[in-house]
Amino acid sequence: MRFRERRTDPTNGSPRQRVAAQIREHRTRAGMSVTELADVVGYSKASMSRFETCDSPVPEELCPKLDAAFGTNGLFTALFEMLRGVRFPDRYLEYMDLEKRRRRRLRPTNAHSSEQPTPALRTKRSVHGSRPNR
Repeated sequence: MRFRERRTDPTNGSPRQRVAAQIREHRTRAGMSVTELADVVGYSKASMSRFETCDSPVPEELCPKLDAAFGTNGLFTALFEMLRGVRFPDRYLEYMDLEKRRRRRLRPTNAHSSEQPTPALRTKRSVHGSRPNR
């Protein structure tokens, strides 16, 4: 049974998306299936599929193997350098952006305002300073 391939968008600015798109582009240009590429570089088909869809980060040791498989003279090794500064998977970027906007809304708009964000709820123990009697 064939499944529908998920496509990565290399134009969205994400380094992971660009690396994944390059892997897929070079693989299809070479006329290889995911399984064939996985066999050549020594990874499982599932892992290669996850690398191409950005579901898993591309490991550094894979890049020289991809360069050797495609004859790209260090392209994937150079692309990996872009990934060094990427701390979080793409799937979390939207949530991080939403959290950043939420925090901006909680900040006081007036620099002289004494309003502080509402403190977290205190537990019974922290309010009374000791354990309640039993």
